[in-house]
Amino acid sequence: MSGEEIKVLKQQANKDNAPNYTLYQAGLAYKQEGKIKKSLDILEKAQRHLPSFVLLGDIYQEERKLPDSIGFSYYVKATEAIYPLRTKEDSAAKIAANLKAGHAYYQGKGIQADTTLAIKHYFVAYDMASEESKPFLDTIKNIIQYIPELSLLPSSEEYLANRGYVEYLEISGNRMITPSNSKKEIQQGISYLEQLSEKGNTKAMLRLGLLYKKGIDGKLLADQRKAILYLLKAYNHGDEVATMTLDNLDIRTFIDQDHIDYLRYMADRYQDPKSFFRLYEKYKEGKDVTQDYKKALNYCKDAAYFEYVPAIIALATIYEEGYPALPKKLTLDERYQRALELYTKAAHLNDHYAKFKVGYFYENGLSVPTNLGEAIKWYLVAATEGVDPAKVRLYALQDKIPQFIDKGDFTYVQFLASQPNVDSDVYLTLGKYYMNKKSAVCEEWLLKAANKENEEAVMILADLYTTNTIGIPQDPLRAKTFYHRALNLNVHQADLELAALYCYFSPAFTDGPNPYMMALEHLNRYKNKNLQNHENNLRLLMLSGDIYLKLNDPIPAIQAFSDYIKLFSIDQDDEPFKLFEALYKRGEALFLAQKYDAIHYEADIALSRLEEFKGTSIFKPTEYNYIKGQWFYLQAKVDFAQNKNGCTKIIQAKTMGVDVDSRYLNVCE
Repeated sequence: MSGEEIKVLKQQANKDNAPNYTLYQAGLAYKQEGKIKKSLDILEKAQRHLPSFVLLGDIYQEERKLPDSIGFSYYVKATEAIYPLRTKEDSAAKIAANLKAGHAYYQGKGIQADTTLAIKHYFVAYDMASEESKPFLDTIKNIIQYIPELSLLPSSEEYLANRGYVEYLEISGNRMITPSNSKKEIQQGISYLEQLSEKGNTKAMLRLGLLYKKGIDGKLLADQRKAILYLLKAYNHGDEVATMTLDNLDIRTFIDQDHIDYLRYMADRYQDPKSFFRLYEKYKEGKDVTQDYKKALNYCKDAAYFEYVPAIIALATIYEEGYPALPKKLTLDERYQRALELYTKAAHLNDHYAKFKVGYFYENGLSVPTNLGEAIKWYLVAATEGVDPAKVRLYALQDKIPQFIDKGDFTYVQFLASQPNVDSDVYLTLGKYYMNKKSAVCEEWLLKAANKENEEAVMILADLYTTNTIGIPQDPLRAKTFYHRALNLNVHQADLELAALYCYFSPAFTDGPNPYMMALEHLNRYKNKNLQNHENNLRLLMLSGDIYLKLNDPIPAIQAFSDYIKLFSIDQDDEPFKLFEALYKRGEALFLAQKYDAIHYEADIALSRLEEFKGTSIFKPTEYNYIKGQWFYLQAKVDFAQNKNGCTKIIQAKTMGVDVDSRYLNVCE
């Protein structure tokens, strides 16, 4: 204002009933001119005017000759005024009054220092949307200790929440997270609860989990992953509601199964040994958690308790090599003893490396007397399972192995099979072992032996491809190949087997020469190479008869079957079915030779002998009927050959399970 304007203002202020604003402006002008007494006189005339009260307080506080206490009283008068704030100036004065009262209380200027009341006035100013008080509030350390005596508005509570005080994070967070609030307010409330959760507050963890599980009316999107993460945290802090909620959620779909809270949950809730062991690894390495050797050791022990082999091995290694969290009172020998117990336990649970370690302890006498034999046994087992250190130790001890291990020991044979330049008998031994176990694995080892020209392995393989046993597919062509390999190795028995192969598997050899002629050729070769005893060989006689029968050469077939029947002894052979098979085949040969009368005679003999076994355990009823039906069928064929009606016997034969030629069925049915 100009000098003239100020002069007019002063004149108006000296009048009775001058307006408060005029008095304030005049008092301010007198103060600026240094006329303090005049300023005080004018300002004290103002009624219910907050800016004037604040200015009066400032004058008394600033002027050394004036008492500070009077200035403070004007600030308090302004702060306690309850009449409406009609102008911006009134609001600004109210804020200023609270700030200045706060300063006075904090500094003890004009009043006894009182931090609680100072904070109260600062918060009043803060609640009036004044940021001016925030720097002063920020300087007060441990402000929370003064708060219980105060009644705070929401904005002040939010200030304390922003400073990270737990109580107010929870109060402000819960108050702000309601459907009626704005999205921004809800997000701020979520932020407070998240801070609270980070401080280990279980209630905040649970609330966040439930909030993210359902969402809030579009203002907070449901997020199953976040929901589960917070619920896992709450569970790990002992919250029962979180437990029940998690039981109904598909946790694995949303959560990384290596997450620390998931591992803790699985370990505690389900006693999962893999989770215990992973927690051991994390605490040992300090991954995702603060490194803690003691916790790591305890988790490892928990996993080992449930016979989780990696944990048992890890725990054994801890005792063997030492570990920061182990009791210092343990002696080295006590540690080795515990390590051996654990390695042995893992070995019995079929851990390959543990078997090597048990051997190592016995070889070196760690907590047990040195026992080289026991060490070699364990090394052999580990070596056959692919543990390279065990192979190294066996190589070093190879000269001593025979002192402790029998040459035929299966584990030793397995080890030998893994070495270079293996003798074929080693492979053969393994092949025969697995063959006795009815395991198709035998083929692998027998092939290795056969590839080293092992005669027995070649013959066994040929037999396996012929017989379709123990899961190895029947393959007559491959069998033929191996029998020929055996012949090249001068195995005369291969001729007999080839004769049988060509005879009984003839459909597999239709692309070459007549298989029955080939069978006869190999049969004769076998006989020529084995001049002795073949006349008493039942198998050879049956095979001879079958080959001649297939070649439609009945005379030698009749002779072969007759010789078989003469040699056959039921007392010596527990398979009388073969006798009746030979009798029937001789009957078929007689039919080919058109010796019809002899067939009826043969039938009477066969059926008479068959009656001796009726009702016994030697033949099942179906077998008995089948044999009887065969003879009815043969007799019927004779009847038809002699222009007689054999239909009755044809029907009987079919009823007894015999496969009857359709030519006869067409006539009889």
